[in-house]
Amino acid sequence: MQITMAHGAIWLCMVLLVGSGTALDVPFVFDQSASSVAGYSPSQLEQAHLSSADLAGVPAVTLAADDEVMAFPVAGGGSMPEGENSKKVGELKKSLSARTEPDNPVVHYEAVVLGAKYSGDHTIDQIASIYEYLKNGDDSKRGWSYVPDPRGIDYFMYANETLEIGKEAGCAGAGDCDDFAILMAALVESVGGTTRIILAHNNTTGGHAYAEVYLGQIGEQNSLVEDIIKWLKSNSDTDKIYTHIDTDSKDVWLNLDWGADRKGNAHPGGPFYQGDKHIVLCIRDAFSRTPLRLPEAPEDEAEQGTPERREDGNNTIGQTVTESIQEAVSIDQSRVGQQTTSTSGIEVQSWSKTFGGERGDRGGAVQQTLDRGYIIIGTTGSFGAGNDDLWLIKTDASGNKLWERTFGGADWEYGSSVQQILDGGYIITGYTWSFGAGGGDLWLIRTDAEGNV
Repeated sequence: MQITMAHGAIWLCMVLLVGSGTALDVPFVFDQSASSVAGYSPSQLEQAHLSSADLAGVPAVTLAADDEVMAFPVAGGGSMPEGENSKKVGELKKSLSARTEPDNPVVHYEAVVLGAKYSGDHTIDQIASIYEYLKNGDDSKRGWSYVPDPRGIDYFMYANETLEIGKEAGCAGAGDCDDFAILMAALVESVGGTTRIILAHNNTTGGHAYAEVYLGQIGEQNSLVEDIIKWLKSNSDTDKIYTHIDTDSKDVWLNLDWGADRKGNAHPGGPFYQGDKHIVLCIRDAFSRTPLRLPEAPEDEAEQGTPERREDGNNTIGQTVTESIQEAVSIDQSRVGQQTTSTSGIEVQSWSKTFGGERGDRGGAVQQTLDRGYIIIGTTGSFGAGNDDLWLIKTDASGNKLWERTFGGADWEYGSSVQQILDGGYIITGYTWSFGAGGGDLWLIRTDAEGNV
């Protein structure tokens, strides 16, 4: 079955200039004819790949060494290359791993919200929840929106960048196939899964990238791989689940690409992208692999009784940062007050606050913090050292100011963005005329949890 992907994806061609692949995975379809796979020999796994009509045009996966050089033409919005880049495999892995950033608070928050629909320890239904959201969205957002890279540039977006764009656009995320693969890997890794990214080349439809999640070793003692495959078939209403199996170790990897099956449904374990070469990059491979587990609750209970939101006092858990802010904060300069409203049976506090003095003061960005308060970045003309100063304000969950800090010199400074980081401090970007090389300079400030530089 041919899966047509959009032109202009990053991977149009890949040539190994130094050395050759040292390991091989074969694509494998768990269908009605696949039984007792744990007992397959390496040659039987290879033969199953070669004889399967469902895997026609899908090559085995090649694992390249870190010091090997990969050369690929730059996509320009179509199937024709616009120049050529080359990188060592290790450098490319490092770049993709950095953009996966599962420990970024924005990424981790999103992953936990999606995974929390199904309680458990590295369970397959958590992975299915992440996949379903990215592919199809939810009641408030559309699914993934495909947008190509700039002409002549291979642009890898950071996972948190993709999520922020999605919030602005009202979708789960936006970008091309490698951005989808990076975000998929980031969310899965952020709830403890093990992923890898595969780069593919197809002479007809161009290049592609997709993510896979590690299921475990089939045939080992206490292996749950075949039980997970049965769960996926039932949960996705399909009789075929597409994986890669290492013929030596029997490691099994589940396809997380966006292609639909023959019924038109996209699900974990859908059909593979066809091509002449698929090269795997094992991101974050300094950490040990974590096998997935079966859902903790029976499937019928998960379908009927698993809430997508739950309440803890007046705070709703299971919302994205943006949704929390939109529901909880009403910016109205004409009043300062507080009232309780109900939205779909959920009690939500509405309130408004003002901050400022006699001169011009304005807000730039806001983020909910880990203590469910808020951190605000803005610009103040009323306070500080000079004309305008960068202004940082921390509030509690009701918008009451806990502390404020100003940063600046004799000239002008503006605040643009702020984000809480893992140690509870903050990273800030802004614009300064008082410091730097001259004119206006970009300003990066790192603070502790109390806003001290």
